[in-house]
Amino acid sequence: MNPINLFFLGVLATLPMGPAGFNVASSCVKKQEFPKRAFTGFLVAEMVYLMLAFMLKDLFLAEIVFWKLVTSIIAGLFITLFGVYIIQKKKRKDSELPTPASGFKKSFLITLSNPSILILHLTIILQVQHLQAMSQVTLVGSFLLGGVCALLFIIAVLLYQKKFFFEYGARIEKICGWLLFFMGSGLLIIQIQKVIAGV
Repeated sequence: MNPINLFFLGVLATLPMGPAGFNVASSCVKKQEFPKRAFTGFLVAEMVYLMLAFMLKDLFLAEIVFWKLVTSIIAGLFITLFGVYIIQKKKRKDSELPTPASGFKKSFLITLSNPSILILHLTIILQVQHLQAMSQVTLVGSFLLGGVCALLFIIAVLLYQKKFFFEYGARIEKICGWLLFFMGSGLLIIQIQKVIAGV
């Protein structure tokens, strides 16, 4: 793992918007301004999950090899299934955007209700736990930064090139979906090979 790969993974995992990203984007479309409260709620919830992952890692150090394998399989499965979901998702229209939960609290809770964020953070931390603390923070932070940059990009497009988003956004999501599918499948295959080799 290196910062560039993790940054790229963060971008891919955020561009095809999940509930939290979709809520922030909807707030942007409805208000036609930068959704400060919704974006802050999203960011704070991400930081909470990141800190929680660092706190939980000590519980897994005694059986680190086993838990690295388990969390990698779960993360690979999630990434693969998320990719499949994005690939099959229908193109959305402006009129289909839901009423956003634009407040800080609601945006925070929507983001916090997605435990897959914790699993991804924990998986990365366990993979790099042998490194110095600053290196661990840098690597995990690269993943988070990729997600934040992707969401900021979506907001910028919605504010200044809304037509582009609804014309080409679905195509970009499909590409991200396929990339996530192949990345997740590759991770699963590698972990399954480790299981077979250990039997």
